[in-house]
Amino acid sequence: EILKVLPKDIDIACHNSADSTTITGPAVSINNFANELEQQGIFVRKVKSSGVALHSRYLDDFAKKFKSKLNVLLKCPKKRSEKWLSTCYPKFLWNDIESQYSSPVYHVKNLTDTVLFQEVIEMLPNEVITIEIGPSALLKSILKRSQKDATHVSLTQRDNDNVTHFLLNSLGNLFENGID
Repeated sequence: EILKVLPKDIDIACHNSADSTTITGPAVSINNFANELEQQGIFVRKVKSSGVALHSRYLDDFAKKFKSKLNVLLKCPKKRSEKWLSTCYPKFLWNDIESQYSSPVYHVKNLTDTVLFQEVIEMLPNEVITIEIGPSALLKSILKRSQKDATHVSLTQRDNDNVTHFLLNSLGNLFENGID
């Protein structure tokens, strides 16, 4: 539905759920579009991104530099395990060589392309334990809305001054849920 009304300079950053989408683009365009949506009674919440239009075409120049640095660091890409569900490749591409490895290409795509949370959440079994490795605990609220009986553990939390305490609590949560 959002594609029908999305301004041309705004991209879809994340497909969170059947009724939740994160958009990205130039700040002025995002603010104007967010105001329009709010006037129509559509819930809008702005996500802090430090002024960076993540998961969008606006990172193309950065992505080239990032990939060249990753090529130096990740000389021998490792095959991803079957437990690693990719949110940057649709499932029909999971058998392609490019999507099977933790490689520079994979990580650049993960940074620049739409995140497919909804598509991957649909694949999760009930009573799953998910571990989020990222700058904030964004996935927790998305998982809660999915109606899955899931345990979600984030290893970091934005604006948390006590990183060690938070991390140790997260590791304790994993242990309490049967993970050594």
